[in-house]
Amino acid sequence: MPSLLTKRVEMMLFLQRAARPKMSIQEVEKIKKQLEISYPQLFVANVLLEEFAATNGIVVAENVLTNYQAMALKHCRGFKSKDWNGLLSELGSQAGEFSDLVMTEARRAAVKDWLVAANPTNVTPEFAARKRLELKDFNRRIDATNACIFAHATNVWQKIVAGMDFGDAAAEYSTLPAEQADRGEWATLDWKQIKPDEELYKWAKKLETGEVSPPIEADGGIMIARIDSKDEEECKISRIFFKQAINVVEMNEEEIVQFVKKQHELNLFGKKMAELRAAAVIEYGPDVKNTSSKTKNKEK
Repeated sequence: MPSLLTKRVEMMLFLQRAARPKMSIQEVEKIKKQLEISYPQLFVANVLLEEFAATNGIVVAENVLTNYQAMALKHCRGFKSKDWNGLLSELGSQAGEFSDLVMTEARRAAVKDWLVAANPTNVTPEFAARKRLELKDFNRRIDATNACIFAHATNVWQKIVAGMDFGDAAAEYSTLPAEQADRGEWATLDWKQIKPDEELYKWAKKLETGEVSPPIEADGGIMIARIDSKDEEECKISRIFFKQAINVVEMNEEEIVQFVKKQHELNLFGKKMAELRAAAVIEYGPDVKNTSSKTKNKEK
């Protein structure tokens, strides 16, 4: 009889092939190996949650299961069915395993809801308003810091314009150790790679070989770019990079409330899973790579 792992892997591969019928044999084998490695731990977690739910009388509400079935239906590419029963018919022999997978996800949500109900968090409007102001103040300080970093980059650029060797400047001022060691050597990129970065693309097209750009915005910082060589296909660039601090996403009061509640839920669930794992003995079956598993409670 096929192990739980074998059946689950076969089901997932069936879904993958339905979504990507032209998938190569090599891709199928790669996905299969990844699933064989990842699923044993998922099985352990699912069994622990199932036991915890049964022990505490946690049931999956019909509307919760229906919602998860709808989400599964929406994300099942390669199937024609527009309703749950039709999808199960298309899945054929894989229907039972797929239904179990969806129920497992719905049960996970039910356990999270139960944990939050048993351990509610009280996020007051005053807390949310205070946190919103703190986020704004934090970003103001980040902006001030980044303005100083830009001014520093401008000063370095002026030194280069005045005659300082670019490699010496990179070795002294770059905030990336690898580029410090390489005296600013960065990358040879084709123009398609550069084009999404509008500022760099503009200067790379404009500058001649050996010329240096002023400080320009880059992903996560500021760069001074030197064009080492270029042709119609690609451009070799050296740079001096100055890391900048990252702003946090500002939220309104309602978004802060929802964020705190979600973090509270994740913390509760993570703590409970750690407790369940610590209180269980994991016994793996004879399959290769610990491919099937079951749990039993430790004797107290």
